[in-house]
Amino acid sequence: MFYIVSKLTGGLLTSPVCYIIVLLLLAVRFRSRKRRIASIVLAFAVFFLGTDRALYNAAIASWSAPYLHAYEPGKTYRYGIILGGFASYDRVLNRIEFNQAADRWIDGVLLYKQGKIEKIVIASDGSVTSYREQGNPALMIEYLKDLGVEPRDIIRRALNTRQNALFTLPLLEKTVKADDCLLITSAAHMRRALATFEKEGFAPVPYVTDIQLTPVTGW
Repeated sequence: MFYIVSKLTGGLLTSPVCYIIVLLLLAVRFRSRKRRIASIVLAFAVFFLGTDRALYNAAIASWSAPYLHAYEPGKTYRYGIILGGFASYDRVLNRIEFNQAADRWIDGVLLYKQGKIEKIVIASDGSVTSYREQGNPALMIEYLKDLGVEPRDIIRRALNTRQNALFTLPLLEKTVKADDCLLITSAAHMRRALATFEKEGFAPVPYVTDIQLTPVTGW
């Protein structure tokens, strides 16, 4: 139930389209001319603010700023916890399909290859499993092997950020310290992800990827 509610509320509350539709519907239902005009004006304001790339980038920069330099490049970390959401499994072509959050996966594997992390923990993903168990864990393991990652890597079922924390922590060594673990995820996702882990009494070191700070010119 938590999973369903989180997806529904998250999808609705974070989408400008939802607010625009509600405001336009109110404009149709209002009898007062002033209220109709106010609703239409607000709908256009949400449209322009919600689709302004420069404003979005500024918000993302402010949201992710505390985590940009938390990682110590010269340190070797015991675990790199890669949060899911970067891929899905194509049952027709029988292969892994990566999406725009693939930087989480790429950076995690690179850190492993560079000796910056000793072990990768995949906090699950649609490529491994999904709500209806449509994933293919064996294929993901083979993918890791082809990239030169040892089969010690851990893959675990999870459907959202909360489950990423709940299901991942029991897999770590009981003696491991939080500052020996990197939490690898997108910059826009890090604040919520870290808060979820901290709620479970474990605060790994943030390592952000997919950083959307490119200056925007033009419309």
